[in-house]
Amino acid sequence: MNNVEDLIKKSLLELRNISCENEIKSHESKLIFPKYRDNSIRISEQEARLLLVREIENQNEFYYSIETPTIEKYSGFSTDKPKIDSNGRSASVDLALYKKYEKEFKRTHLIEFKFGNVNTCTKYFLKLLCDDENCGINYYINIIKNSDNTTEVRLENTIENLEGKYQDALDYFSRNENKIKFKIKSKLKIFVCILNNTLIYENNIIEYQIIDKENLSIEAITERIK
Repeated sequence: MNNVEDLIKKSLLELRNISCENEIKSHESKLIFPKYRDNSIRISEQEARLLLVREIENQNEFYYSIETPTIEKYSGFSTDKPKIDSNGRSASVDLALYKKYEKEFKRTHLIEFKFGNVNTCTKYFLKLLCDDENCGINYYINIIKNSDNTTEVRLENTIENLEGKYQDALDYFSRNENKIKFKIKSKLKIFVCILNNTLIYENNIIEYQIIDKENLSIEAITERIK
């Protein structure tokens, strides 16, 4: 395991234990989830990003930037067929990590955060796989909130649904008509963090294998984080 993955896992373990505005848990974090008027919890990807940034601040290896402009230009992000387009626009990545060299900082990892079971993650995968050849491994962190009465069967169905969407996105890059359009420049690893207040689900954080141009498939790593 490399250092950045240690930081990601540590931040996600803290994320699932933080309190919300109307429920105090036993934890050390000053960060809490706010609530809506109906007392339901408001969760977004921003909490996960903030906690990871805090972990980065507490070590000496990485520097970082937020909402980092991409190298490539893109179009079609509002459709299910995003593409690299020289006539398009620069996009941004939620978080970029850097290492310091004698005269400059160089990007080493790009990280995207997403809350919920979104319809498609193709545009996020496009940026993480195809934008910067100097980034060896990039990361997609998906935060999922299941209701308190979710059964383990329903939760497994949610995970299966997520994995299907991940694979659909990867299939988009491997179709015959798209193979020439997309040059896979970086590897991609996915982390899914499941937040649930009452259900005791032992695999709260699921780590997926590294995805690259030789292996455009999604499969959970056997050893999951508890």
